[in-house]
Amino acid sequence: MLKRYSGILGILILLVGGILYSIFPELHRIYLPAFIVGGVTVLYSAIIHRQHIASLLKGRAVKYSTNSIVYMLIVFSILALLNFISFRNHKRVDMTATGLHSLSPQTMTILEKLNEPVHIFAFYTKENHLRDKFETLVRLYRYNSSYIRYEIIDPVEKPGILKEKNINQEELGRKIDGMALVERGGREVRIFDAREEELTNAIIESSRETKKVVYFLQGHGEKDLEARNDKGLNRLLSALREEYYDVRILYISQGGKIPDDCTVLVLAGPREKLFDLELEALDGYLMRGGRILIMMDPGNDPGLSTLLAKVGLVFDNGYIVDPRFNFNDQLTIRVFNYSDHEITKGWNRKLNTIFPVASPVKWFDARDPRLFNDNLVKTSQFSWAEPDISRGELDPRGDPPGPFAIVSVAFKKLETDEIQGIKLQEGETREFRVILVGDSDFITDGFIEVQANENLILNIIGWLAQEENLVSIRRKAITGQAIMFTLQEKNLFLYFIFSVPVLVIISGIVIWLRRRTL
Repeated sequence: MLKRYSGILGILILLVGGILYSIFPELHRIYLPAFIVGGVTVLYSAIIHRQHIASLLKGRAVKYSTNSIVYMLIVFSILALLNFISFRNHKRVDMTATGLHSLSPQTMTILEKLNEPVHIFAFYTKENHLRDKFETLVRLYRYNSSYIRYEIIDPVEKPGILKEKNINQEELGRKIDGMALVERGGREVRIFDAREEELTNAIIESSRETKKVVYFLQGHGEKDLEARNDKGLNRLLSALREEYYDVRILYISQGGKIPDDCTVLVLAGPREKLFDLELEALDGYLMRGGRILIMMDPGNDPGLSTLLAKVGLVFDNGYIVDPRFNFNDQLTIRVFNYSDHEITKGWNRKLNTIFPVASPVKWFDARDPRLFNDNLVKTSQFSWAEPDISRGELDPRGDPPGPFAIVSVAFKKLETDEIQGIKLQEGETREFRVILVGDSDFITDGFIEVQANENLILNIIGWLAQEENLVSIRRKAITGQAIMFTLQEKNLFLYFIFSVPVLVIISGIVIWLRRRTL
């Protein structure tokens, strides 16, 4: 009996040894003897059954088997050809809920608008575990734009390239291993993080001819730009710097004017009235094509009504209440209605933004055909406006019903005779852009990372800075975790899946052999 089935026994021993090797490679005392015993058993079976094997090779079964092999080769050839065609004309489909294996809409927008080559030189040693991660990422960029060129260089093997690129580790003060250099149109940006956000922002920065400067007005009880608490703006500061904005603090009373290099001026929740000198400076900045973001909270009056009326905007200074669509309480409004403006295009009923204790804002017809207004973000029809919440009761009876705008925009192309304080070059035009928000808490550290708040504020600043390529949906947060297996668990799972067909094949062979002996 053992002599007859020695070949099958040897194959089974080899199979078990292979499984043990793939799952427990450290148990060499088990799988090495198994390989030896299995190999010897198979060899023994082949020797004692040599005549039977020879007769099988000369029989009709071999002839038919040869035909089957030819058919299999034809099928495999067709599959290989189809695989080659798909390789040359491949399309990627990301089935993950958060687009984990694809680029963000913002990156796609940037790549679609490229009109000149972008060269990426990444310096990674072969031992750096982030090398493959970065190469996978940059391949996605290359896949979506023919303007992307990249090269991954080992700084140890090719130190001459470091001198060629004027890279000095001592001057950098950081490790070169893991650094990438983005070159575009004679400009270069260095990054030290293999993330999509860093790489995309570097491509954007390399396209800027001048530095974009965002000033935050201070001195009137505004939100603290550098405070590291739920009421501060430190996370917004980090997000702006990641997009390579130069962020500065401004006290108008010290200089009496808005600096000429100001790209966007932000008023983040002023609580005290501005001085006349400051209001005049804001008006002058506006009339030379300035871009201003004004965020005001209910219950405060910083004295900006005249400036807002000039651009057709009104701050109602009430309290929006929404009993149905809110976040934890009725005064923290959850909004999902947006206009089709560039800032919120495609957002309607798809993204939520959260505004804690917000006031209605609106625009009115200023009867100026060159002044354009739009309500970007609106509450639900179930909301209403409370003029005073100190009484403690939130009752809609007698109060104005919603929906209300929380974010409104105004912009106007200026005529030459309207522009003040600067001399335009031939053919140059200017327009002012103003956005009014009925809340400033939505950008604080406690709320900026909730829902789409960060996307909204960065899109607002990008549009005000006239960088429409930055107005998009950034990378979504990962909402789930992938199932992680160890190598041993993965192999056990695979063997379990394939054990059924293997057992069927073995059973078929045993039955076939028994029938031949009957």
